[in-house]
Amino acid sequence: MRKTIIAITFVLLLFLFVGCNNSIELPVDEDVVKEVTVKEFEVRIMDGRFDPNTITVNQGDVVRLNFMNTDIHHISIPECGVDETVDFGVVEFVAEKVGKHLFYCLDCDGDVYGVVNIQ
Repeated sequence: MRKTIIAITFVLLLFLFVGCNNSIELPVDEDVVKEVTVKEFEVRIMDGRFDPNTITVNQGDVVRLNFMNTDIHHISIPECGVDETVDFGVVEFVAEKVGKHLFYCLDCDGDVYGVVNIQ
């Protein structure tokens, strides 16, 4: 009888151990896990131009442009999918397409422009 109790106890402990240890290891795809870099710039419209008027970032960076002017401007960066009206606000986008892309204010008759250089 004692051997039976020991055998049952052993089976129960084995069952509990196996049942509680059902962890699954998933393969990690290192291409999926990436660090996100945020590049932040304070931008002003001064003397008929953006300051700074050239912004250089890396492909994949999150770009955050903090517009410091108090008046309203319609900012466009067509190649980056930006078309926003801001007044002392933020424009944010992901730098995806490598190259030099114009950004400009649509309210300023096309005279105020700059370049976003994505490397």
